[in-house]
Amino acid sequence: AVEFVLATAGPDQVQMAFKIEDFGTWVAEKTGMSSELVRDDAEKERIIQAGAEAKQMEAEQPPQLQAVQ
Repeated sequence: AVEFVLATAGPDQVQMAFKIEDFGTWVAEKTGMSSELVRDDAEKERIIQAGAEAKQMEAEQPPQLQAVQ
């Protein structure tokens, strides 16, 4: 389902339709992976926040010109 939505509607729709931040935890539970290898909710939130901050900083940077070869 995720692959279908990604292919037909794009990554923004995947993020809106699915709890992709919980996908790893779900897979770990289904496969019997050790919980020590899975991020807890606080760790996930920190990573999401860091990504949002990086995206914001990138948006604030002026565009860089690149030389054409």
